[in-house]
Amino acid sequence: MLISPWASEQVLIPLCVGFLLFAWYLVLQSRSFPTSLKDAFKTRVTIPMLLISAVGGAAFYAFGAFWILEAVQFFGPDGHSVAKVLADGGFAFLLGIFFAGWAIDLTRGRIREVFIVVSAIALAGLGSMNAITPDNSAMGMGLSFLAGLGLGGLYIPTAAVLMIVSPDDLLGGITGLDLAVRWMGGAVGFAVYYNFLQNKLLNVLPTNVGLAAVKAGLPITKVAAFVEALVSQNLTAILASGGTPTIIEAAQVAVVESYAEGIQPLYLISIAFTGAALLFSFFLKDIRKYMDGRVAVEIK
Repeated sequence: MLISPWASEQVLIPLCVGFLLFAWYLVLQSRSFPTSLKDAFKTRVTIPMLLISAVGGAAFYAFGAFWILEAVQFFGPDGHSVAKVLADGGFAFLLGIFFAGWAIDLTRGRIREVFIVVSAIALAGLGSMNAITPDNSAMGMGLSFLAGLGLGGLYIPTAAVLMIVSPDDLLGGITGLDLAVRWMGGAVGFAVYYNFLQNKLLNVLPTNVGLAAVKAGLPITKVAAFVEALVSQNLTAILASGGTPTIIEAAQVAVVESYAEGIQPLYLISIAFTGAALLFSFFLKDIRKYMDGRVAVEIK
């Protein structure tokens, strides 16, 4: 995989173009433009809800991307074992969406309380996933269920609330803005998680694998070649560099331990995002007056 330095044109040009396009979009929204969403921001709900959507998107990737990677490393390579662990979180995510929507309807628009609850669940569940270990799949299933439940309630229902409080002619625009903000937050979160994991693995994986291989009987002179072959998953090179079944098994255990050192802190980093969602939830207002049962467009 090609990785470009932060100061390279491959990184800076798309980043600058993205910021310029976003600034241009904000200028358009501040004027009387046909697609202007100014009226959607007249309520005191829109801005906090978009902020929750952004940080929720950032928190989601610790669960939606790196939990999958961790499950494969911890409980693989058997696909059935990995799927059994991951299924709980997926079903919980759907259940969280249903729960938050049901709670908003049941409380007649008391979204502050609803989002405080789902944010707290997401914070507790995602943060506690730091405790998952390779020999405890039951803990992984339980904590990922809790995290999925909170993230489901935090990630999707924001769009529903924004559609409820926005003028009928701006439903498409505000939904699109919510999606854009959510994915922008997700991009920031993924960049943070990925860079932390990459730097951590570069520091600990060669050392852990080398030490484990030497303890298992690999000559020190062959450590560099063995680690390079193992990382590239080149079986021929692994065997040529002195890899025996015992050495390979010890090295694979060290790889799992290295991934644990890299991935587990990501859940602690996610607390910053879920904590921000919890904070923003306190600024939400009751939307009872907008829940009048109106139908924007009747489709026949």
